[in-house]
Amino acid sequence: MESVFLSELINSKSLALGAVLKAAYLTTHRTRVFGSATGMVQDWSSFRTQSPKLKRQILLTSFFEDINDAARHAYTALDSLKGVKYLNATDLRLKAICDDVLKKLEGAFIEGMNESIAKFRLNFYSELKKEGEPLVHGLMLTDELGDPPFGKNTVSEAMILKFEFPGETPDVFWLEPEFFDPEHGFELQWVTHPSAFTPGSEVAQLLPLFELPSTSHLTATETKYLKQELKPQADAWNEAMDPLLDYYLRRKGEKPGPEILQGIEDKSKELNETIALSPLLAGSRENDESMFYHPLQVILGFLPTPMLWKFYEAHNNVNVTTMEMLEQFKTDPAYIAWQPVILVKSKMDNYFDSDEQRGKSFVPAELKAVKKSIDI
Repeated sequence: MESVFLSELINSKSLALGAVLKAAYLTTHRTRVFGSATGMVQDWSSFRTQSPKLKRQILLTSFFEDINDAARHAYTALDSLKGVKYLNATDLRLKAICDDVLKKLEGAFIEGMNESIAKFRLNFYSELKKEGEPLVHGLMLTDELGDPPFGKNTVSEAMILKFEFPGETPDVFWLEPEFFDPEHGFELQWVTHPSAFTPGSEVAQLLPLFELPSTSHLTATETKYLKQELKPQADAWNEAMDPLLDYYLRRKGEKPGPEILQGIEDKSKELNETIALSPLLAGSRENDESMFYHPLQVILGFLPTPMLWKFYEAHNNVNVTTMEMLEQFKTDPAYIAWQPVILVKSKMDNYFDSDEQRGKSFVPAELKAVKKSIDI
């Protein structure tokens, strides 16, 4: 199993992201992160070398409202000069100011992202990736009116699990705890065994698999060690899950029979027992008042695909253009109307009560000086 996260952190909790990503890393063959959450798990030292189109998209939609505002003014001014055939002295001065501002905004953005990554304890991801661990991240291009559907590295492409480098084992969406926000109004049906799933159901059918204590206290090295500790049982769980995921997501193999379904149940229990006995997790079983304390429940779900789209649309992953592409895709023979996903549910009763602050609170002091120098 290859876990796939499409995460837009404007509407989900950065404080829980580390625990959720660790759950996937610890139990699957490879973890991929797409969307704005990519910004919280990558090394930003190479940001200046990205394409102008991608840098523009990031600076206009970052977590930092002040950066977004300043970048918007600069890009608007530069766009106004594109139609001018001959630039006079005033135009050239304006262009020079805008170019200088954008360079300074790039530096402020890099500094702000590094501070945020440290603040939310997400350094482990890039540290483990540098050590060669199976962790991937990628920025997605927004689908725009007139674009061909499912273009390379676009949101629409990711939404149908189409990737340039697909997994050797099935790619499957992992959904964050925000799926369980009552505001979505999703109808949920809990089942007690994989055999109880009803194909084609219009509700979200959910089967608890295993639980994971909070991992926020683990360093990158400890997290890597825990993965090795869980590897025999995690590999067996993946092998049990793969035939079901292959059949429903890749139309590969035969429909899972009673033996396969019982294997999912058995291997999930064995993995749960191994996790419960881990010395590395013993210290996180007591109630912890830390804002990073996030014990989790991992769940196998079957969702009608339009419900999956609705969830991502609510979290700003999917814009109107992408939704139109996906609606048209329903007539494609490759369309999957009902698909398995992995859901991660917080065991904290107050998960949806807290209100994280983003944007201006993370902007480095240097940016204020940059903004004062802008007179566009």
